[in-house]
Order: sequence, then structure tokens, then C-alpha cells
Amino acid sequence: MPKAKREKKTVSEMRGMQREFVNKGTMNKADHAKFRRKACRRTGWKVAEVDAWLAELADTGAVRTPELKSPERRESARKLTTGTEGQKEQERMRQRVTKWVREKTEGKVTAAQLKAMRENLRSGAGTAMAVEATVAAMEREGVLTVEDRVRENGGGERKEWREESTQWAKEQGWMEPRGMEQTERRKEGKEACAVEIGTGWEGATEGLRKVWDRVATLDKQRQTMKIQPRVQSAPDFQTTFEEAAKQEGGIALWMARGAGMRKGELAAIWASPDCSHWSTAQGFQKHTKDTGTYTEQGTEEQEEAQEKARKGVWAVLDAIKAAREKDPTTQYTVEQPELSEMRRVARVVEELGMGVVVQACAYGERQSGKKYRLWMSKEAEEAFVSIQPGGIDSMCEHCKKGKEHPQAAIPKKGSNKERIKLSGYTNAAAKNRVPPGVAEAVAKVQRKVWRKLNGKAD
Repeated sequence: MPKAKREKKTVSEMRGMQREFVNKGTMNKADHAKFRRKACRRTGWKVAEVDAWLAELADTGAVRTPELKSPERRESARKLTTGTEGQKEQERMRQRVTKWVREKTEGKVTAAQLKAMRENLRSGAGTAMAVEATVAAMEREGVLTVEDRVRENGGGERKEWREESTQWAKEQGWMEPRGMEQTERRKEGKEACAVEIGTGWEGATEGLRKVWDRVATLDKQRQTMKIQPRVQSAPDFQTTFEEAAKQEGGIALWMARGAGMRKGELAAIWASPDCSHWSTAQGFQKHTKDTGTYTEQGTEEQEEAQEKARKGVWAVLDAIKAAREKDPTTQYTVEQPELSEMRRVARVVEELGMGVVVQACAYGERQSGKKYRLWMSKEAEEAFVSIQPGGIDSMCEHCKKGKEHPQAAIPKKGSNKERIKLSGYTNAAAKNRVPPGVAEAVAKVQRKVWRKLNGKAD
């Protein structure tokens, strides 16, 4: 840190101020932010200089704070007070990208997520090119991986985006990264892709990715799937069905564009609307013939919940319609628990029919008798043959031996059954995620149908 800056306030005075926010040697996140503001206001130091000073204390163990916990974060704090202006700008952008990747992904950046970063991290420290250069550098260092489908704003492909952004960084005086070359490169030729609307706990995602070349995902929030080590879902598009439906062409086509899919590559749509409102397990659904279900009709709050649930379903139905109008070979699946009251909604019945019911245990993972209702495109439904729980192809050893399942969503009083669990997963994930085998089985049929409709050999 420059000596002139230190002279604005002596180190001993800074230590006295810092002690106000330390409890047993630790400064939590909130107190760290308060100390920053107070120190900058009273001393004239910049935030970067305060963090660099704290990083020195953290190195010696004098202060512990989550914001400077790792050696990498402390080194980053110091870099913002040294080097050229270009190098400082580089470090500021790296901090932004690192935070975004940590909060939104599990270390793999998809084309859709890179596009979101370019749009959201441009203010202050840099431009879209600065974001790309930072991501390319971190990829070379092995910090993250990148799905290679980057496009221009107009939709054109940019095969050499890494080289372009790296050259830009050199011209700005940025330091060159050291490390391995990126391992995931653009695939030549068309791919068979899918979009998943409603990722949840990524059960269906796991199955879909075994079949499709690329799967773009959407959900309003990340879900914690595992605790040790902590693993969260990482949707490419983090928003609600209703907001996404406002985009040109509806949810599915918007997702396909954002994920860099080429014309004719959107082969399938998988949608899982929030089932909580439609669940008969809640015990308070009331069915009405024309509009579906209400939760004890009458209150404004309940009517709002009904309207929100319907809008989510409408968004899915509109997305399917728009995608099929653009390409009639695009397949779709809408998933719900078997007895979801969504099956009674007039528009769902009119546009999707009654669907196909499958018992999930036959496809692996589930140790209960839970069933799912799958509304599929006509072509796929005609070709789909469900696995019977007690059949030779079933993965449920309990059903094949004529035994009861050891788990249940709500075990009856006096029963020896346990609540639904899944080794390594959170209780919420075990309860709510769609078994991957179900999605995989459907996707295999849909891919076969899609290829046939497009005149491609098996």
C-alpha cells in the first residue's frame, strides 16, 4: 500500500478502530462491511486499501474474517493496491466474476451463464470483453470450465471469442494467465438439444443429460442437493416461469437462443411446474370443473396463489405451442405427481390430454411407490412403453419380489416404513427430485422420434 495513504491515519489508530468490530479475533461479514465504511469515512483510505491492510492482519492470524478467509482472497485484496491501472481493473473484474461463479454455478459456466455475466457485470470495472477475457483466463488456469457456444448479440457465432478477448486484455495491459489450455471446445456440426423448465433438485436434469447433447435449464432459485460436500443446483437461467414467458417467443425459444442453440437443434422441452399448489397431499384442494383447483376458496391470498399457479402452467403451455409452431418435430414432456390436481385443469386436458402414469421405482433411485404423470407429445407417447414395477426390466427389487417398499412420503401410524431418504442428498432433494431414470427413459424415446421425424437414421 502506498506510504502516503498510510500517513492519513497511523496504523495504531486503524487498529483501535478495527478492534471495535472484532469479537474473539473474528470479524464477521456484517462487521467487515461496517468497518470498511467507517475506516474510509474517517481516514480517507479507499476500500481496496482497507482490505489490503486487513489481509496483512489475516495473514498473521491477528484477525479472522470470512471475506479474507483464503490465501487467494487475501492476495486478490493486495493486488488492488499495487500494479498498473490495467492490472487493478483486471483484478476488480476477476473478483466480480469469481463471486458470480461461486453464487450461480458449481464451477462450470454454460453459454447462457456467460451471456448473463456479460450483461450484468459490465458496469464500473469493465465491458463485456473484460468479462470474457476474465472467464477465458480463469478457464486456462483450471479454475472453471466453459461450455463453448458463445454468440454475438445478433445471434452470430463467435468461434474465436477466447482469442479475441485475450488480445483485448493484452492491449489493456492485463497480466497474462498461466495454466493449462481449456479442455472443452466447440463441437462441430448440429447437436440434439433440450431445455428444462423447472430444474428443481436436478433429478430430471441428470437423466436428460445422459441423452441430449446439451440441456439448458431454468428455475427461480438454486436448491441445496447435498450438504457434505455442499452441492447446489445451478440453473442456466435463474428466473420465474412468468418472467421468462415475457421474452420473445416464450420460455423455450428464449432459452434456446440464450444457450446458443442453432436453428433446428431444439429437439425437446421438459417442464416441471411447481407442484406444491396442485398437490392433493396438502389436503385442502377443492376442485372446480372449469378452472382447476383452489385452496379453500374465498381469501384474497388463496386466490392469488391460484392465479400464480395457473400463470406458471400457462407459461409452459404457451412455450410448447410456440416451439412446436416453429418446429413441429420438437418433442415435449410436462411432469407432475400422478394425482396432481393440474390434471383436471380444463386447458391442460384440452391441450395435453390425460398423460401417461409411471411408477418411478421401476426406473431406479426411488424406494417408495410414488407415481408420476407425464404429458408427452403425441409422437413420443405412441412410442413410449412404461416399465412395470414387477417386470423383468424393473430396477425395483422390492416390487419384483412382491415386497412392500421400505419408504413412504408420509408413513402410516404403526408402519415400519421410513420417510423418503436418498443417501448423500438432503431430505428435500430426496423427497422432490424426479428420478433420473424416468427422464432418461422418456428422453431416449423422444430422441428416437425426433431423429425419425427429421429423416435421420437411428
